[in-house]
Amino acid sequence: MLVEVITTVIAPAGAIIVVGLSYWFTKKRERAAELRKEKLEHYKDFVANHAAVVAGGSEKRQEYAIAANKLNLIAPRDVIKALQDYLPFNTDDNPRRSGEEDYVLLSRLLYEMRKDLGITPKDQDKDLMFRLWG
Repeated sequence: MLVEVITTVIAPAGAIIVVGLSYWFTKKRERAAELRKEKLEHYKDFVANHAAVVAGGSEKRQEYAIAANKLNLIAPRDVIKALQDYLPFNTDDNPRRSGEEDYVLLSRLLYEMRKDLGITPKDQDKDLMFRLWG
């Protein structure tokens, strides 16, 4: 009799736990996918605005700044650090600005963005060089 009562209690409890865990893991995956999608949109917005500024659109600087500031909300530490290293260097009035150093800092920023999105290039950070055209 005791075994039947225990079985009657354990079976529904186990089913409830399995359903609860399944729901929790599904929601966790959905949130991670939504966050990746949001990050991708912010990263694409930043790169598009960067290209507009590179093409000579000083009026686009405000949109570029907004896109860069949005990254502070969603990007991980490594992306933010690379962004902080790149942005002060990449101003028109920077006397130390050179094409090669600009490419190195931009490449590091884009590499960190790609790494954050799960794009895993086989190249090492120092070997992967990006250039944006406007």
